[in-house]
Amino acid sequence: MSRLFTLSPVLISCVRHGRRPRFIRPYLRDLYDRRLAQGPEIYRPRKDWLCWNRDSELSAFLSRIGEKLEKDLIEVVLTDRSYSSFWSVKKAESDSKIIQDNSELAALGFSVSENFLYPFLRSVYPQFPEEWIMTIVQYLRSPSELAFIAAHLGIKDIVLYSDQVDYSSNKIISAPPNLDVLAHALMALVGALAKDKMEKAHLFIRDFILTRLSDIDLTELISIPNPLPLLQGILQSEGRGPPETR
Repeated sequence: MSRLFTLSPVLISCVRHGRRPRFIRPYLRDLYDRRLAQGPEIYRPRKDWLCWNRDSELSAFLSRIGEKLEKDLIEVVLTDRSYSSFWSVKKAESDSKIIQDNSELAALGFSVSENFLYPFLRSVYPQFPEEWIMTIVQYLRSPSELAFIAAHLGIKDIVLYSDQVDYSSNKIISAPPNLDVLAHALMALVGALAKDKMEKAHLFIRDFILTRLSDIDLTELISIPNPLPLLQGILQSEGRGPPETR
């Protein structure tokens, strides 16, 4: 048999050694410079994209929070006063329907949250002074905290608002919603749940607002400038002796 058929096959790797064309680097650099010359990209809300479907987004939002609300009510919850004011001026000459905003529901939500948080925290932290309870409640009801919760629930993509001061402009949005818009939308949701059933609002506050306490350090939130008199007062209220140094 020929030697050609008796030898073991040898695999030879074929590696192409070459360079990128010389024009690639200047071309990419030119694209980068053009992009910088255009300036920052104009803000486009989520609803401006082709794949947006508001009915589907509202249904998904209600599924996330585990509640069932009527479509008209959830639209009022997600309509900020700035949005209704903008369109009331734009459509003043026409006989269009007045858009209802979430101001009343937000006021109800703030009241319900305050009336629930104080007794709840007093029962959980019975040894805390009233000043500490007030500090924690103010922190939980601050616009930054409420906006953080609202953003993670997806409210920032479905809330209706306007950031335009000049009502002659046809563009209603040029920036993301601010903290107050998101906070009022979240409190309006609490108010809507309270109008339906007060227990639903309390459970929502417990599940979505009070759980923020697990991510914060109370020692950073509450300052104790003179801890020794406070300790003496606590021991005296419990009928125990004064503190002893060790």
